[in-house]
Amino acid sequence: ACYAPSNPYAITKLAAEGYNRYYSHINKYDYYNLRFFNVYGPNQSHVYNAVIPNFIDAAKKNKPIEIIGDGEQKRDFIHVLDVVSSIIKCAYDDMLIGTYDVGTGVQTSINDLAKMIIDIICIVLAFILKGPIGIGTIVLTFLVGPMVDMFYKILIKYIDFNELEESLS
Repeated sequence: ACYAPSNPYAITKLAAEGYNRYYSHINKYDYYNLRFFNVYGPNQSHVYNAVIPNFIDAAKKNKPIEIIGDGEQKRDFIHVLDVVSSIIKCAYDDMLIGTYDVGTGVQTSINDLAKMIIDIICIVLAFILKGPIGIGTIVLTFLVGPMVDMFYKILIKYIDFNELEESLS
């Protein structure tokens, strides 16, 4: 299948994968690319519209959580420690060649994420739905179909993924 990125961020990621593939071919080395899904964790910056720290910050300040669109966009959130574990495990796997998605395979809507954060922080907040979603916004980002099977066959034996709600607590 041909992947056609829909925004500049995705285009640059695909280009970097292409460079890696090209240079591995001409310089005769094995390569792998890891595509990390929505990474979150402690001390994450609010820059680049990172939804989890922005929601947590709003909740801690007792401000409304702003949700773009209807909040039903789904994401596959992966904790930074799981990403680090994936990188380390892949570095020691001599059979790993190609491009792999790194995520948990668990879909979480933005609305559900906001509810989790509110429950964890134990306050009552309003949701502000700001729509519509802009052109180029990715509505769904999570592992699906054959990529999930391949991902789990290769990496799941190594990684004990953190549950989203548990790691937010």
